[in-house]
Amino acid sequence: MNSRSKACEELFMTRADNKEFSDALRDAFPRLVLVSVKPWKPFVDWGYWRAAVAERNRLEAAGKKSPRVRHRMRDPTGKMPHLWSDLAVADEDQFFGWLLPEGWIPEWGKKDDFGVRQIDNPPRQRFFFSRRRFNCPERSRLREAVWFDDPPEPRDSNETIHLEGCDLTVRYSRYDDEAAAFARTVFRILGRQTIDRFVTIEPDSRRALSAASWRNRRLGMAGRRAEAWALERRHNYFFSGRIDKPASYPFTPQDIFTAEELAAYQAALPAKNEARLAAQNRHAIKVVGKFASDG
Repeated sequence: MNSRSKACEELFMTRADNKEFSDALRDAFPRLVLVSVKPWKPFVDWGYWRAAVAERNRLEAAGKKSPRVRHRMRDPTGKMPHLWSDLAVADEDQFFGWLLPEGWIPEWGKKDDFGVRQIDNPPRQRFFFSRRRFNCPERSRLREAVWFDDPPEPRDSNETIHLEGCDLTVRYSRYDDEAAAFARTVFRILGRQTIDRFVTIEPDSRRALSAASWRNRRLGMAGRRAEAWALERRHNYFFSGRIDKPASYPFTPQDIFTAEELAAYQAALPAKNEARLAAQNRHAIKVVGKFASDG
């Protein structure tokens, strides 16, 4: 292996954090551009695509065979993909950040099986960024909107709201000193705009498992605006499969497990996880059985 990467797998940021991060990156790298991870999208005839998908669905509903739907893509040779202004734009949520060399021109490859042409010569100095949203999980059973780009207003003081983590990754050759320096600078800028200490919350009681905070910059950082949002109310949480609060949250002693409670919780956790897994398996078997009977 000759590649390395720097990454933050759970980066909790609001759109305001994203904008500030973008501005700081551009100050450091004037030649930085932001493109979609699917740079071919602006060159596709989407009207044709939607009509072709509708026709395929009609044929399949009638029990007939339908051909694979391919993108009808205009020739992008010599043309740049669409450039986004920042990482907070509403129309995109997955980006490449490319540091363009002087005189760089995209080289578009051949069409793949789906009619798509990719750029074959992306710059060596680049990053990947994927933005997430706010989630109100308790509204899902009400069949209402549960995902939001900006912080939603809580229905009451007890409603749970999650901010899910973004992903920032820079991959580069271990022999490429310029790309390695680019990665270090990107994460140095990020570090200046984020916090990195959190307290994990027990999901049922909503109490902190420990007064001691944890810190792992690969597994968690949060923007200053995201921190402020999490401090606004008790049930604003960062979600990454578990729920966390910033260590700066003013927990009361009643909000934190005692050593005895934590020991009892940890002892009961394996049985609790087994019961949850068994329930999930029963549900999956039930769904599969219903699907088979309906088929």
